[in-house]
Amino acid sequence: MTNQENLSERKEQRTLDLRFLCALLVLVIAQFVTLFSQPTRPFTYLWYALCVALLLIGYGRGRVFGLLMSLVAVFLFGSFNLYQFFVAHDVSQLSAVDALWFFLFPLCGFTGGLLGDHVRGLLHRYETVYGSMDEMMLADPLTGLESRKRFFFDLQEELERAKRHFIRRERAGEVTGSWEALPVEQMEINEVVTVMLFEIAHFAEFVTIYGEAESNRLLAMIAEALHQATRNSDRKARIDRARFAVILPETPPENARIVRDRVNEALETFRLQVRETRTRQVKLKLRFGMASAPQQGAVAEDLYWTAERELSFDLG
Repeated sequence: MTNQENLSERKEQRTLDLRFLCALLVLVIAQFVTLFSQPTRPFTYLWYALCVALLLIGYGRGRVFGLLMSLVAVFLFGSFNLYQFFVAHDVSQLSAVDALWFFLFPLCGFTGGLLGDHVRGLLHRYETVYGSMDEMMLADPLTGLESRKRFFFDLQEELERAKRHFIRRERAGEVTGSWEALPVEQMEINEVVTVMLFEIAHFAEFVTIYGEAESNRLLAMIAEALHQATRNSDRKARIDRARFAVILPETPPENARIVRDRVNEALETFRLQVRETRTRQVKLKLRFGMASAPQQGAVAEDLYWTAERELSFDLG
Protein backbone atom coordinates (compact mmCIF):
# COMPACT_ATOMS: atom_id res chain seq x y z
CA MET A 1 0.00 0.00 0.00
CA THR A 2 1.41 3.43 -0.97
CA ASN A 3 1.81 6.41 1.38
CA GLN A 4 -1.02 8.22 -0.41
CA GLU A 5 -3.34 5.24 0.12
CA ASN A 6 -2.33 5.10 3.79
CA LEU A 7 -3.09 8.81 4.22
CA SER A 8 -6.45 8.42 2.48
CA GLU A 9 -7.36 5.45 4.68
CA ARG A 10 -6.41 7.32 7.86
CA LYS A 11 -8.43 10.34 6.73
CA GLU A 12 -11.48 8.14 6.13
CA GLN A 13 -11.07 6.58 9.56
CA ARG A 14 -10.80 9.99 11.25
CA THR A 15 -13.91 11.22 9.43
CA LEU A 16 -15.85 8.13 10.49
CA ASP A 17 -14.69 8.49 14.10
CA LEU A 18 -15.62 12.17 14.17
CA ARG A 19 -19.13 11.58 12.83
CA PHE A 20 -19.70 8.72 15.23
CA LEU A 21 -18.51 10.93 18.09
CA CYS A 22 -20.89 13.74 17.04
CA ALA A 23 -23.86 11.35 17.00
CA LEU A 24 -22.87 10.01 20.41
CA LEU A 25 -22.44 13.52 21.81
CA VAL A 26 -25.92 14.56 20.67
CA LEU A 27 -27.40 11.50 22.39
CA VAL A 28 -25.48 12.28 25.60
CA ILE A 29 -26.82 15.86 25.60
CA ALA A 30 -30.35 14.50 25.08
CA GLN A 31 -29.83 12.13 28.03
CA PHE A 32 -28.70 14.99 30.27
CA VAL A 33 -31.74 17.05 29.30
CA THR A 34 -33.96 14.04 30.07
CA LEU A 35 -32.36 13.35 33.46
CA PHE A 36 -32.47 16.94 34.68
CA SER A 37 -36.05 17.64 33.61
CA GLN A 38 -37.82 14.25 34.01
CA PRO A 39 -39.11 14.67 37.60
CA THR A 40 -41.23 17.67 36.58
CA ARG A 41 -41.78 16.82 32.90
CA PRO A 42 -43.13 13.26 32.29
CA PHE A 43 -43.19 13.75 28.50
CA THR A 44 -39.39 14.16 28.45
CA TYR A 45 -38.84 10.42 28.04
CA LEU A 46 -41.00 10.56 24.94
CA TRP A 47 -38.88 13.39 23.49
CA TYR A 48 -35.69 11.46 24.22
CA ALA A 49 -37.11 8.37 22.49
CA LEU A 50 -37.98 10.60 19.54
CA CYS A 51 -34.36 11.82 19.41
CA VAL A 52 -33.08 8.24 19.29
CA ALA A 53 -35.61 7.37 16.58
CA LEU A 54 -34.56 10.38 14.48
CA LEU A 55 -30.90 9.43 14.77
CA LEU A 56 -31.65 5.87 13.64
CA ILE A 57 -33.89 7.09 10.81
CA GLY A 58 -31.16 9.46 9.64
CA TYR A 59 -28.58 6.67 9.82
CA GLY A 60 -30.75 4.29 7.83
CA ARG A 61 -32.21 6.67 5.24
CA GLY A 62 -29.66 9.48 4.92
CA ARG A 63 -29.33 12.99 6.31
CA VAL A 64 -31.89 14.58 3.96
CA PHE A 65 -34.61 12.17 5.02
CA GLY A 66 -33.44 12.50 8.64
CA LEU A 67 -33.82 16.28 8.47
CA LEU A 68 -37.29 15.97 6.93
CA MET A 69 -38.37 13.70 9.78
CA SER A 70 -36.81 16.19 12.21
CA LEU A 71 -39.01 18.94 10.80
CA VAL A 72 -42.04 16.72 11.39
CA ALA A 73 -40.86 16.09 14.97
CA VAL A 74 -40.31 19.82 15.58
CA PHE A 75 -43.79 20.57 14.21
CA LEU A 76 -45.42 17.94 16.46
CA PHE A 77 -43.40 19.07 19.48
CA GLY A 78 -44.25 22.73 18.87
CA SER A 79 -47.93 21.90 18.32
CA PHE A 80 -48.00 19.96 21.59
CA ASN A 81 -46.53 22.90 23.52
CA LEU A 82 -48.92 25.37 21.90
CA TYR A 83 -51.80 23.13 22.92
CA GLN A 84 -50.50 22.97 26.49
CA PHE A 85 -50.16 26.74 26.70
CA PHE A 86 -53.24 28.03 24.83
CA VAL A 87 -55.79 25.22 25.19
CA ALA A 88 -54.94 23.28 28.33
CA HIS A 89 -53.49 26.35 30.07
CA ASP A 90 -50.97 24.02 31.70
CA VAL A 91 -47.92 26.28 32.07
CA SER A 92 -46.31 23.77 34.44
CA GLN A 93 -45.45 21.62 31.43
CA LEU A 94 -43.48 24.46 29.80
CA SER A 95 -39.95 25.57 30.60
CA ALA A 96 -36.76 26.85 29.03
CA VAL A 97 -35.67 23.22 28.48
CA ASP A 98 -38.14 23.03 25.58
CA ALA A 99 -35.87 25.23 23.51
CA LEU A 100 -33.17 22.52 23.65
CA TRP A 101 -35.45 19.92 22.02
CA PHE A 102 -36.01 22.25 19.08
CA PHE A 103 -32.26 21.99 18.42
CA LEU A 104 -31.78 18.36 19.45
CA PHE A 105 -34.35 16.94 17.02
CA PRO A 106 -32.65 18.32 13.87
CA LEU A 107 -29.21 17.53 15.28
CA CYS A 108 -30.16 13.88 15.82
CA GLY A 109 -31.54 13.53 12.29
CA PHE A 110 -28.56 15.31 10.75
CA THR A 111 -25.73 13.59 12.68
CA GLY A 112 -27.35 10.17 12.21
CA GLY A 113 -27.66 10.90 8.50
CA LEU A 114 -24.04 12.04 8.24
CA LEU A 115 -22.85 8.85 9.90
CA GLY A 116 -25.10 6.65 7.78
CA ASP A 117 -24.13 8.37 4.52
CA HIS A 118 -20.45 7.97 5.33
CA VAL A 119 -20.81 4.28 6.19
CA ARG A 120 -22.79 3.64 2.99
CA GLY A 121 -20.14 5.49 0.98
CA LEU A 122 -17.43 3.29 2.45
CA LEU A 123 -19.43 0.13 1.77
CA HIS A 124 -20.03 1.22 -1.83
CA ARG A 125 -16.31 1.91 -2.25
CA TYR A 126 -15.37 -1.49 -0.86
CA GLU A 127 -17.93 -3.19 -3.12
CA THR A 128 -16.42 -1.37 -6.10
CA VAL A 129 -12.92 -2.48 -5.11
CA TYR A 130 -14.00 -6.08 -4.59
CA GLY A 131 -15.90 -5.97 -7.86
CA SER A 132 -12.74 -4.78 -9.62
CA MET A 133 -10.79 -7.58 -7.96
CA ASP A 134 -13.38 -10.04 -9.18
CA GLU A 135 -13.01 -8.65 -12.70
CA MET A 136 -9.24 -9.02 -12.40
CA MET A 137 -9.69 -12.64 -11.37
CA LEU A 138 -11.43 -13.22 -14.71
CA ALA A 139 -7.92 -13.19 -16.20
CA ASP A 140 -5.33 -15.86 -15.47
CA PRO A 141 -2.51 -14.10 -13.56
CA LEU A 142 0.26 -16.26 -15.02
CA THR A 143 -0.56 -16.14 -18.73
CA GLY A 144 -2.85 -13.11 -18.98
CA LEU A 145 -5.41 -15.25 -20.80
CA GLU A 146 -9.03 -15.41 -19.75
CA SER A 147 -10.01 -17.64 -16.86
CA ARG A 148 -12.37 -20.63 -17.01
CA LYS A 149 -15.23 -18.51 -15.63
CA ARG A 150 -14.75 -15.84 -18.28
CA PHE A 151 -14.37 -18.47 -21.01
CA PHE A 152 -17.83 -19.95 -20.41
CA PHE A 153 -19.37 -16.48 -20.23
CA ASP A 154 -17.78 -15.44 -23.54
CA LEU A 155 -18.65 -18.74 -25.21
CA GLN A 156 -22.33 -18.43 -24.32
CA GLU A 157 -22.31 -14.82 -25.51
CA GLU A 158 -20.75 -15.86 -28.83
CA LEU A 159 -23.32 -18.64 -29.30
CA GLU A 160 -26.17 -16.21 -28.68
CA ARG A 161 -24.66 -13.78 -31.19
CA ALA A 162 -24.49 -16.54 -33.83
CA LYS A 163 -28.08 -17.53 -33.11
CA ARG A 164 -29.22 -13.92 -33.51
CA HIS A 165 -27.80 -13.95 -37.05
CA PHE A 166 -29.92 -17.02 -37.81
CA ILE A 167 -33.06 -15.43 -36.29
CA ARG A 168 -32.52 -12.36 -38.46
CA ARG A 169 -32.44 -14.53 -41.59
CA GLU A 170 -35.43 -16.55 -40.41
CA ARG A 171 -37.51 -13.39 -39.97
CA ALA A 172 -36.50 -12.30 -43.46
CA GLY A 173 -37.84 -15.62 -44.79
CA GLU A 174 -34.43 -16.85 -45.98
CA VAL A 175 -34.44 -20.01 -43.82
CA THR A 176 -36.92 -22.11 -41.88
CA GLY A 177 -36.68 -24.40 -38.88
CA SER A 178 -34.36 -23.98 -35.93
CA TRP A 179 -30.74 -22.91 -35.67
CA GLU A 180 -29.78 -26.22 -34.05
CA ALA A 181 -31.31 -28.30 -36.87
CA LEU A 182 -30.14 -26.14 -39.77
CA PRO A 183 -28.20 -28.18 -42.38
CA VAL A 184 -24.54 -27.26 -42.68
CA GLU A 185 -24.85 -26.30 -46.35
CA GLN A 186 -27.52 -23.69 -45.49
CA MET A 187 -25.53 -22.03 -42.72
CA GLU A 188 -23.76 -18.73 -43.16
CA ILE A 189 -20.28 -18.21 -41.76
CA ASN A 190 -21.47 -15.87 -39.00
CA GLU A 191 -23.80 -18.58 -37.67
CA VAL A 192 -20.97 -20.99 -36.82
CA VAL A 193 -18.84 -21.04 -33.67
CA THR A 194 -16.06 -23.54 -33.02
CA VAL A 195 -14.36 -24.30 -29.72
CA MET A 196 -10.84 -25.67 -29.70
CA LEU A 197 -9.36 -27.23 -26.57
CA PHE A 198 -5.79 -28.40 -26.18
CA GLU A 199 -3.57 -29.49 -23.34
CA ILE A 200 0.05 -30.41 -22.77
CA ALA A 201 0.42 -34.17 -22.52
CA HIS A 202 2.39 -35.41 -19.50
CA PHE A 203 2.54 -31.93 -17.96
CA ALA A 204 2.72 -33.34 -14.42
CA GLU A 205 5.89 -35.24 -15.36
CA PHE A 206 7.33 -32.07 -16.92
CA VAL A 207 6.81 -30.21 -13.64
CA THR A 208 8.41 -33.04 -11.65
CA ILE A 209 11.49 -33.18 -13.88
CA TYR A 210 12.09 -29.52 -14.71
CA GLY A 211 10.47 -27.69 -11.79
CA GLU A 212 7.78 -25.10 -11.25
CA ALA A 213 9.75 -22.15 -12.67
CA GLU A 214 10.29 -23.79 -16.07
CA SER A 215 6.68 -24.99 -16.09
CA ASN A 216 5.50 -21.42 -15.61
CA ARG A 217 7.80 -20.28 -18.42
CA LEU A 218 6.28 -22.94 -20.64
CA LEU A 219 2.73 -21.82 -19.88
CA ALA A 220 3.62 -18.18 -20.54
CA MET A 221 5.27 -19.18 -23.83
CA ILE A 222 2.14 -21.09 -24.87
CA ALA A 223 0.01 -18.01 -24.21
CA GLU A 224 2.31 -15.86 -26.33
CA ALA A 225 2.37 -18.39 -29.17
CA LEU A 226 -1.40 -18.69 -28.98
CA HIS A 227 -1.79 -14.95 -29.54
CA GLN A 228 0.45 -15.18 -32.62
CA ALA A 229 -1.31 -18.22 -34.09
CA THR A 230 -4.88 -16.93 -33.74
CA ARG A 231 -6.87 -13.82 -34.61
CA ASN A 232 -7.42 -10.94 -32.22
CA SER A 233 -11.14 -11.69 -32.30
CA ASP A 234 -10.56 -15.27 -31.10
CA ARG A 235 -11.06 -15.54 -27.33
CA LYS A 236 -8.25 -17.41 -25.61
CA ALA A 237 -8.41 -18.86 -22.10
CA ARG A 238 -6.48 -21.04 -19.68
CA ILE A 239 -9.17 -23.22 -18.14
CA ASP A 240 -7.06 -25.73 -16.21
CA ARG A 241 -3.48 -26.18 -15.10
CA ALA A 242 -2.24 -27.27 -18.52
CA ARG A 243 -5.42 -26.93 -20.60
CA PHE A 244 -6.22 -24.05 -22.91
CA ALA A 245 -9.31 -23.11 -24.91
CA VAL A 246 -9.91 -20.93 -27.95
CA ILE A 247 -13.30 -19.62 -29.09
CA LEU A 248 -13.27 -19.32 -32.89
CA PRO A 249 -16.21 -17.19 -34.09
CA GLU A 250 -17.33 -17.56 -37.71
CA THR A 251 -15.06 -20.58 -38.11
CA PRO A 252 -16.37 -23.87 -39.58
CA PRO A 253 -14.65 -27.16 -38.61
CA GLU A 254 -12.41 -27.30 -41.70
CA ASN A 255 -10.99 -23.83 -40.93
CA ALA A 256 -10.66 -24.70 -37.25
CA ARG A 257 -8.42 -27.64 -38.21
CA ILE A 258 -6.10 -25.18 -39.97
CA VAL A 259 -5.90 -23.15 -36.75
CA ARG A 260 -5.22 -26.35 -34.80
CA ASP A 261 -2.31 -27.25 -37.11
CA ARG A 262 -0.93 -23.73 -36.82
CA VAL A 263 -1.06 -23.84 -33.01
CA ASN A 264 0.48 -27.33 -32.95
CA GLU A 265 3.32 -26.19 -35.18
CA ALA A 266 3.97 -23.07 -33.08
CA LEU A 267 4.16 -25.16 -29.90
CA GLU A 268 6.11 -28.16 -31.15
CA THR A 269 9.21 -27.31 -29.14
CA PHE A 270 10.13 -25.44 -25.98
CA ARG A 271 13.57 -24.05 -25.28
CA LEU A 272 14.39 -25.13 -21.74
CA GLN A 273 16.71 -22.95 -19.64
CA VAL A 274 19.25 -25.45 -18.28
CA ARG A 275 21.70 -22.86 -16.96
CA GLU A 276 22.04 -19.09 -17.21
CA THR A 277 23.87 -19.32 -20.55
CA ARG A 278 22.66 -22.69 -21.78
CA THR A 279 19.31 -23.90 -23.14
CA ARG A 280 17.96 -27.21 -24.31
CA GLN A 281 15.15 -27.90 -26.74
CA VAL A 282 12.27 -30.04 -25.50
CA LYS A 283 9.64 -31.51 -27.82
CA LEU A 284 6.07 -30.96 -26.67
CA LYS A 285 3.12 -33.22 -27.28
CA LEU A 286 -0.30 -31.58 -27.43
CA ARG A 287 -3.74 -33.16 -27.39
CA PHE A 288 -6.62 -31.40 -29.16
CA GLY A 289 -10.39 -31.49 -29.08
CA MET A 290 -12.83 -29.45 -31.17
CA ALA A 291 -16.57 -28.96 -31.43
CA SER A 292 -18.67 -26.68 -33.63
CA ALA A 293 -22.02 -25.07 -32.89
CA PRO A 294 -24.82 -25.60 -33.43
CA GLN A 295 -24.45 -29.21 -34.68
CA GLN A 296 -22.36 -30.39 -31.70
CA GLY A 297 -23.89 -28.18 -29.04
CA ALA A 298 -26.00 -25.04 -28.90
CA VAL A 299 -25.13 -23.99 -25.34
CA ALA A 300 -21.70 -23.37 -23.85
CA GLU A 301 -21.59 -26.40 -21.54
CA ASP A 302 -22.69 -28.89 -24.22
CA LEU A 303 -20.21 -27.56 -26.75
CA TYR A 304 -17.40 -27.67 -24.20
CA TRP A 305 -18.10 -31.26 -23.11
CA THR A 306 -18.23 -32.39 -26.73
CA ALA A 307 -14.82 -30.84 -27.37
CA GLU A 308 -13.48 -32.33 -24.13
CA ARG A 309 -14.68 -35.79 -25.11
CA GLU A 310 -12.83 -35.47 -28.41
CA LEU A 311 -9.73 -34.29 -26.54
CA SER A 312 -9.84 -37.36 -24.28
CA PHE A 313 -9.68 -39.60 -27.38
CA ASP A 314 -6.69 -37.74 -28.86
CA LEU A 315 -3.48 -39.58 -27.97
CA GLY A 316 -1.30 -36.68 -29.14
